[in-house]
Amino acid sequence: MLEDIQNIPVSYGTVRSFTLGKKAWEKQFSMHGFPKDFLGWEAVTKILISRSTNIHSDSIRTLDQVHGREIAYFPDSNSSEHLIDSDWNRKAVGIQIGDGLVTREPGLVLVIRTADCVPVFVYDKAKPFVAVVHSGWRGTLVGITEKLIAWMLSNGSYEENIGIYFGPSISRNNYEVQWPVAKEFLNMPPGVVQESPSGGYLLGIKEAISVRIRREFPQIKIDPHSKNVYVTDEFFSHRASEEGRNFNVIYWEP
Repeated sequence: MLEDIQNIPVSYGTVRSFTLGKKAWEKQFSMHGFPKDFLGWEAVTKILISRSTNIHSDSIRTLDQVHGREIAYFPDSNSSEHLIDSDWNRKAVGIQIGDGLVTREPGLVLVIRTADCVPVFVYDKAKPFVAVVHSGWRGTLVGITEKLIAWMLSNGSYEENIGIYFGPSISRNNYEVQWPVAKEFLNMPPGVVQESPSGGYLLGIKEAISVRIRREFPQIKIDPHSKNVYVTDEFFSHRASEEGRNFNVIYWEP
């Protein structure tokens, strides 16, 4: 049930990540529909991960995702989240709104949900730090991943120690957009946007994220390879007319 598993040795222990997709969902919730609001998604996120692993639900953190660039920092397991360099400080009562999560605390589990968008996993090789970002075309345009990296650098990280890799997401060949979206990416190298035979444009979100990071932070190493959710039975894809979500998880252990 755990897909796309990564176990990365670092100086302070092991960074672990994985994605839960269709198999995990069908095992736990085969007789139920999908939630319609954040509180429902938050509840099933904790149930799904805790039942599929040995992770306790109290250790799991997630957000009400809005395709923006707000990032929540969880300094430890007992503290409430803090917004990183907040741009607009929008917060509903009792609900954290944002698209990125960060922690330095061991065993604190960060989760974002995706259906086509790119889960961007980030870690520091030299000092305790893990994060995960939800980046669709909107989040990519507003630079949520670059914002996270800039915050890391301002808090003692170095470019050469930052590792980035992508989770399951849709590929350029299956992600068609129209001109109002495509034109926002035309300042990027050839290949990020391509004309589609149907008259639209094929947009590579992973490629766009990589270009933006390399332009601003050239020493950071990126692993751009990830599974295409549109053509696999393992994961949900919105473009394939599916309502489900993929649960992208990262944490670290000493």
